Amino acid sequence: MTTPPATGSASSQLPPPPEWTRRAACLDQWTDLDWIDPTPEQARHCREICVDCPVRHHCLAAALIAAEPWGIWGGLDPDERADLARASGLPLPNALPVHGVRTRYVRHGCRCRACRQAQTTYESERRRKASAA
Repeated sequence: MTTPPATGSASSQLPPPPEWTRRAACLDQWTDLDWIDPTPEQARHCREICVDCPVRHHCLAAALIAAEPWGIWGGLDPDERADLARASGLPLPNALPVHGVRTRYVRHGCRCRACRQAQTTYESERRRKASAA
């Protein structure tokens, strides 16, 4: 049994996980496998666990609703969930690029210091190449 987090800590402010997660087949094997970015062998093993999971559909539904872009959820990987989401009219899984890259600045509108610097660097290099041509 784990001790409850201290009052006011970040984890005490998170909502509790849904009740169905306590019945998940992966509960006892969560730390043994990389469910978020698995190797092909780990993904195969994760899927084997999901096959007989009593809450597989809850897990998959949660991932689809959240447009979860990583890992194995309900036995499906991100590409399979994207296909299912597309067919069901649900939001597609979408992982944002890391901060400090031009794509996050341009496509996602992030204006943090790192993303602005990436845009500035790109523009400086583009102008330098244009003037050299």
